[in-house]
Amino acid sequence: MIAFLRDGDPCVPKSSVRAYLLAVARSRLYDHLRDSRRNPEKSASSPVVVDPNTTPTERLRKSEVSAIVRDCMGRLPETLRIPLELHYWEGFSMEEIADVLNVPVGTAKSRLRLARARFSRHFRARCGHGPDGIEPFRP
Repeated sequence: MIAFLRDGDPCVPKSSVRAYLLAVARSRLYDHLRDSRRNPEKSASSPVVVDPNTTPTERLRKSEVSAIVRDCMGRLPETLRIPLELHYWEGFSMEEIADVLNVPVGTAKSRLRLARARFSRHFRARCGHGPDGIEPFRP
């Protein structure tokens, strides 16, 4: 890694090292997921960290919302889930998302728009209102 940072890599696009590193990490994650499906006994569960400043009711509500979000994200195909995660969780720009996915910027924008629409539809089906907490207007 130090050699990469010092000397660079001719295969790395000059536009964004961050996008390149995320693409490498994504590839390693897919390798890990494939291995964990083949050998489920090897995959360990993550430790749970609880914020001591929240009440049990707040933790329950947050865990319920988190479960709904995870379920809605899980219903998205990978081609839509990844751009959504990169944009909202990682803060990537459209250009960076396009670099990571190796697609044109217009395709990345279309996938993000479609992902938002499908996520919202799944969320409404589960909760009766959109992810922003506002019920849709019905005259």
